Amino acid sequence: EALAALQGAVKLEPRNAHAHYLLSQAYLRSGRLPERDEELELFRRLSRAAEYLKQGALFAERGNVDDAIAAWERAVAVDSTCVDAYVRLGQTNLKMRRLARAEWALRRILELEPDHAGALEQLARMEEP
Repeated sequence: EALAALQGAVKLEPRNAHAHYLLSQAYLRSGRLPERDEELELFRRLSRAAEYLKQGALFAERGNVDDAIAAWERAVAVDSTCVDAYVRLGQTNLKMRRLARAEWALRRILELEPDHAGALEQLARMEEP
């Protein structure tokens, strides 16, 4: 029963690192080691990306824009589906007038979430004459 509940939790919130960790533990207890390893790797990847995301936010608060961008780039290097990191990269690069990098981040957001209102709006503004 625990496996079904945790699988449901992961399905509802696929970016929830803690849910992946708990599911990995349930797989371990049930002797399903390949599934455990897969969930544990997802937990690690999501956790690392979240750490880099937080680091970037701290750097940005202190005005260290280049360090913030580097941290968010590490987040997407670890987890290429981290929309929050792409959002921050897009916004920050726009503010810094690094338009090519901003556009790249915004387009990546739309690959992951085609209806992302913020990315759609920013791209539309960038394309205005």
